[in-house]
Amino acid sequence: MKIIRADVDSFGPLKDRTFKFASGLNVFSGPNGCGKTALAEFLAACLVPSAGKTSPERGKDDSGGIVADEDGTETSIRIRGLYRIGRVPDCLLGMRPDYYRGVYFIGRGSVDDLSALEDAFSETESSAHPGLITASEKARESAEQALGHDLNEIDALIAETESEAEGLEEEANRYGEYDSQAEAIRKMIRMETEDSPEAEELRQHTNLREAYRPYYDRLSDLAASRRALESFEWVGGSDILAYEGMVEELREASEAAESMDEMMYGPLTELGSIEPNDVYAHAGEIKKLAEGREAYARNSKELRDRIAELADAKMGAPKKKAPLFGRGSGSREESMDISALTRRIDSLTRMTESYEESATSVSFALGIMMPDTEQAVAEMVRMKNAADILTEHGDALNDSKARLEKAKSALSRFLERFGGEDGFAECGKKTGEARAIDEETSEIRKILSEAGLNPDETICATEYLGAAGNVDNLKKRLSYLEEKMSAILSSGKLESLLDRKAALKAEREAVIRRGVSSAFACAIANRIRSGMSEGNQPDLDAASEYLSEMAGRECEISWDGGFRLADGGPPRPLEAAGSGMHTLASLALKLAVAEAPSACEIPVILDEPFAGLDSESKSGACRAVRSAARKLQIIVFTCDRETKEIFSSMNGAAIFNMGMPHREGIPHATL
Repeated sequence: MKIIRADVDSFGPLKDRTFKFASGLNVFSGPNGCGKTALAEFLAACLVPSAGKTSPERGKDDSGGIVADEDGTETSIRIRGLYRIGRVPDCLLGMRPDYYRGVYFIGRGSVDDLSALEDAFSETESSAHPGLITASEKARESAEQALGHDLNEIDALIAETESEAEGLEEEANRYGEYDSQAEAIRKMIRMETEDSPEAEELRQHTNLREAYRPYYDRLSDLAASRRALESFEWVGGSDILAYEGMVEELREASEAAESMDEMMYGPLTELGSIEPNDVYAHAGEIKKLAEGREAYARNSKELRDRIAELADAKMGAPKKKAPLFGRGSGSREESMDISALTRRIDSLTRMTESYEESATSVSFALGIMMPDTEQAVAEMVRMKNAADILTEHGDALNDSKARLEKAKSALSRFLERFGGEDGFAECGKKTGEARAIDEETSEIRKILSEAGLNPDETICATEYLGAAGNVDNLKKRLSYLEEKMSAILSSGKLESLLDRKAALKAEREAVIRRGVSSAFACAIANRIRSGMSEGNQPDLDAASEYLSEMAGRECEISWDGGFRLADGGPPRPLEAAGSGMHTLASLALKLAVAEAPSACEIPVILDEPFAGLDSESKSGACRAVRSAARKLQIIVFTCDRETKEIFSSMNGAAIFNMGMPHREGIPHATL
């Protein structure tokens, strides 16, 4: 199965959140407190409930569910308080929580725990009693009936009861509104019919308030506009200055880095994969070869000429004028002595061959594949010049890259509070709108206060009260409101519906308990059928391949009364290996179990599994996880920036940045 979506209604700090997942590798990153571990625990709670003290127990208010793809069929699993509801795959239904959390839920403190896998090797008993198969099937049918058909029927009855009660509840909730309207009408009647000082004061106050009605209406409109903005992160003047400064720093750092890259492009291209130190190891030889290039060219030409002369002399060719051994301007008419010519050729051959052997040695060491010696020496000189440039400007190049990364990191951390670049722009826009609304609101409240009015006092028009025209209409409306309030107080139908709803909910809890009991009975029968064996044994060859990929060298994991590790030496107990190798080997074993052909395809969850690993080991572990994600769905949670960057550089990794959860009016951010 592969998780498609998680809908979290309430789980720890997560409220009303939806998360989507890719079918392969998923990496969720974010700062501490953003809810990564809560989301990991929520997924685990949906897949395999906790038991005893092996993991945190769910609370009665926890709710939500996952939508998964099981062999092409979409299925859902939900949690409601302490219960798990839905069509759970057989392998999960019968799996003990400690085994699940020992293999498929790999956390910071459990990655090295191999007790579940050791049990799989050491336990060999099995059972296949036919009665257990029947018991398992009956228990499963009972669980599906209770948690499926019966539960749906009760939910339908509860929904019907709630719908019927909703209208009555809405009417009951309006009692306060009716009472407020009635009191306003009484004041209006008193104002219209009495001549007392109090009535006169009320009339004056009402007239004054009516005169300022446009201000009250505008206050109402402004309040609605402010609410429409909802909650957002306020962008102050200092935030804008900080953002502009970081953007400018990023621009300057980018330009500096691009300038350095352009300057270093030629030397880097010239060297390719060769390091400058590799070139400097042959600097003396390259210098000598460069100084001897002209002499080698002369000797090579003379050698070719002398070989041609020797061939002509042996064939009795006519005498030619020729310089004496290529030296001076003198010449002679007679053909050259063959023995002297041969000696000269031998001398030239030794000189050229010595030069070529030296050039070939350096070419081979630097990976220069050029058959022509002069071209090879020219390439060596170019590489030496490129190495000089890289060495001279290497620190500046590293500084420019570090400055660029620092600028990117600073801007990213700043924008994280606002939900990214688009979120910052949106928050800035809302801040401007809110500031204008607040300023106008403050000015209107000041005007009303100076006029002796209460800005928070609402104006209740007679049209709104349902009475207009004269005192008789007001009295009729008052009588109508009093009858409505009396009916609300005397009605018992709402209480009856609420009692029925409570009884249905109690029956629903009983159905859930019955279904869960049947599910446990099915799990117990399946457990006995499997002979008390905890899942599959890991394929040690596959585990060894994963460990070799992580460590970057040949490693082998074996079993001899316990897991043993060999990485260039004799096998030794895994506990005797260093903490880093122990962690890598444990992760390799668990990935091998999860991807075994006989295993149920269960998503693997890793919550900060690489804590404590050095950069090289962490990189190897990430590569192995990426390889495993070609066969499995793997969900990684981390706050480690280096781990996120390693995964981000890999093809096919889905990266999700988690914002802080909604808290006290502050919205969560999803980058």
